[in-house]
Amino acid sequence: GLVSLRCDVYSYDITLMEVFTRTKPNDTKFMGDLSLRRWVNDSVPHAAVQIIDRGDEKYFSKKLECLVLIMEIALQCSMENPSDRIISMRSIVVELNKIMSNSFNSFLKYCIV
Repeated sequence: GLVSLRCDVYSYDITLMEVFTRTKPNDTKFMGDLSLRRWVNDSVPHAAVQIIDRGDEKYFSKKLECLVLIMEIALQCSMENPSDRIISMRSIVVELNKIMSNSFNSFLKYCIV
C-alpha cells in the first residue's frame, strides 16, 4: 500500500497497543486469524484486565479505566478498512488529553476521599 496519514495513525495506535499490553504484533500467541488488534478488540472493555499489564496494584481500577479508553481509541484508529479510521493525529491527541484530564481529576478525588 501507499504511505499516508492513515498509515501513520494505524502505526501509532498499534504502538499504543504494544506499549500498554507489553505484547508485540509478532508474538507467538498470534497465529492464524488472531492478531494483536483482534486480541485487544476481543478483550476491551470486559476482559481488559487480561491484556493490560497490571504493574503497580495501587489505584489499579482507575488505571484500568483510563487504559480501556486509550485502547478504544487505538482500536478506532487501527480499523482494517483505512477509510473507517480516525485520520487526524490532532483528533487522537485531543481524545488522549481528555482521558488524561478526566483521569487526573478522578484520581485526585480518589486520593482525597
